Amino acid sequence: GGGGAPGGGGGLVPSIAVALAMHSDSHTALLQRAVPLVGDESWAQYKAAVWVSSSEELRRYCEALGRKLYQRARDPWEAALFFVLARKTSALSQLFKAHDDAKVASFLLRDFASCEHSRLAARKNAFSLMGKHKFGGAAAFFILGGSVKEAVHLFIYNERNLDAALLICRLAP
Repeated sequence: GGGGAPGGGGGLVPSIAVALAMHSDSHTALLQRAVPLVGDESWAQYKAAVWVSSSEELRRYCEALGRKLYQRARDPWEAALFFVLARKTSALSQLFKAHDDAKVASFLLRDFASCEHSRLAARKNAFSLMGKHKFGGAAAFFILGGSVKEAVHLFIYNERNLDAALLICRLAP
């Protein structure tokens, strides 16, 4: 699974399907059909970050995707990026708590928006996660640490995953 590296395995969705989805009035219905079809790392093939115009709808997709990936892998790191992009860090904290990782669970409940010390700690943890090849978790922590650019670069240069990079650009604060 890439240690939390959301990726683009699986078959490709034809460009014409992506173009048609961009012009559709039924983004919600299309997303609801796509989530159950997602495999371990095939979410990127649907290119939702390209055709879903509503950020709120894209966040709901990320939350559903995070839940699906967690159910499949039973590893909160596999879902971390998607829960952070969905702005559901408390739900992610509960997943870590359920896995007896109280340290990470507690860390996720910090106020990253107003506490520079917490943001710095998140960035340091992101680098540590990169060393463990947990790229999704690393990107999530870069985002929490206010280093969106680092999260994007991680997927462009390390993972060669433009879909994840675009998703981060669309949804990260």
